[in-house]
Amino acid sequence: MPVQWLELTELTEAREVATFPLLVPAFVPEGIPLHMIRVSDYADDTQNVRILYLEPGGTLYEIVHGGKKMVDVQLTMTEIPVPLDSIARMSYGNVLDIREVQVRGQVGYTYWSRSVSAGNWATLTWREGALDIRVSVIGPWPQPHEYNPHGLDETLLRIAESLQTLE
Repeated sequence: MPVQWLELTELTEAREVATFPLLVPAFVPEGIPLHMIRVSDYADDTQNVRILYLEPGGTLYEIVHGGKKMVDVQLTMTEIPVPLDSIARMSYGNVLDIREVQVRGQVGYTYWSRSVSAGNWATLTWREGALDIRVSVIGPWPQPHEYNPHGLDETLLRIAESLQTLE
């Protein structure tokens, strides 16, 4: 549970309060604008920055539960790496088919979940130095299934590879 958090609407505002350089995507699928940035500080001195891009059409609750597409970029500065075996426990549903991939010169993992309320939920996670990075696409994206569980990997990798330090 965060001890303090802020919801911001401008990336420059988030850059001012973040304790590390922000990585922002140069590529987000068309029609999904920036919605907000949430900066959370924790008692153990870790900080999490979530950059949320949402398809227009309502509040965050309505979008997540109403079938709109979302891109969620999470950056967590922590000295404690996230072990592979904890990925399944951290997700909001059953993690299906974890796969190792190369991303930005690092080993990463993609997986997807079925969410009754939010539609498809595909995630790419990896670590760069002391920064855990997670990119998720949530909502009515093309359906991964057991014959093609990594159908959204190309989109995830394209977003991840486009990350740039916010100047």
